[in-house]
Amino acid sequence: MASLVLGVKFIPASAGAGSFVFAAAVTGYLAPTAAMDGKTYRYRAENPLSPSEWEWGATVYSNSTGTFTRVVSFSSTGGTVAFTGIPQVGLLLFPADILQFDDAMSLTTAQQGMGRANIGVPGANLLINPDFRVNQRVYVSAAALAVGIYGHDRWKAGAAGGDYSFAQLASSTTITIASGKTLIQVVEDKNVEGGTYVLSWTGTAQARAGVNSATPSGSYAASPLIIAGQTAGTVMSVEFNAGTLGKAKLEVGLVPTPFVMSSIDIEAAKCLRYFEVVIAPSGAGNAIFSGSLTGTNALARWEFKVQKRVNPTFAQMNSSTWQNATPANVYIDLNGIWFQTTVGSFFYLNGTIGLPICSASSEL
Repeated sequence: MASLVLGVKFIPASAGAGSFVFAAAVTGYLAPTAAMDGKTYRYRAENPLSPSEWEWGATVYSNSTGTFTRVVSFSSTGGTVAFTGIPQVGLLLFPADILQFDDAMSLTTAQQGMGRANIGVPGANLLINPDFRVNQRVYVSAAALAVGIYGHDRWKAGAAGGDYSFAQLASSTTITIASGKTLIQVVEDKNVEGGTYVLSWTGTAQARAGVNSATPSGSYAASPLIIAGQTAGTVMSVEFNAGTLGKAKLEVGLVPTPFVMSSIDIEAAKCLRYFEVVIAPSGAGNAIFSGSLTGTNALARWEFKVQKRVNPTFAQMNSSTWQNATPANVYIDLNGIWFQTTVGSFFYLNGTIGLPICSASSEL
């Protein structure tokens, strides 16, 4: 599909079968100053002294040289015409270039993205917890966050740490990354279709990307950031430096589309694929109770809410302790964890009411 420019008709510098190089506008018409560099246009060329020499086709304009290429669609000779006299060239539209919104269209990926942006249709966001609403680890504002350690779900500290401050809202939350610190999110390979992506966000922080890598590199830049050359089915990553950050969005294409705050249950479920905790319940703060198989053989099962990305790593949190007996065997699968002891008739995990007392992590 070609671009549109109206009222342009010009005289090229020479005849022949080469590219058209602008020399002067035809009287009563415009020069191609409105034509955009690198865009495709339709043209009709005709020798005014020999009207039997004519040509219709597509052309790409080079602003630096004033040159129009020639790709012939049809002509008086069936191919590129070697004009015997200098022709007149007009830029126009073919019927196929006129948008009919009830017709099927053949659009490039870039055109599709621009179309969505023009009418406000959002593209899918590859980032999880992009507006900092899920905080299973209960990261505290401005607390030290060491290299590789996670704060809000799916966001981990960069190579110099990742301390940040925030005032948690029920809706989209903006954070402030401390000076010299960075935050990284790695996108799982199963969610990467490849090609070109655009990263956009609100705030003063700048970003860089890791193409085919979980480790971002290169220079930081302001929003939006174009990320090219990503291979399908390979991890990618983004990293933000010091400044304010909110409503981050990574999507396929060249043009950012509107950010849409997803339902909290959907966003929380996405986070659970990578990390899940048990919260110490009210009462005595006890959880993961075992049942007795024999007098000295007891089993307990923690069944995950969401299947994990890979078999997770189990860890106790916030000084939680096993009571009555400590499981000697821990059996982990994608859907949960078995705990077993052979020295007591029962056991359970105890911790501070309202805080996470253990976790299962399959983070990237």
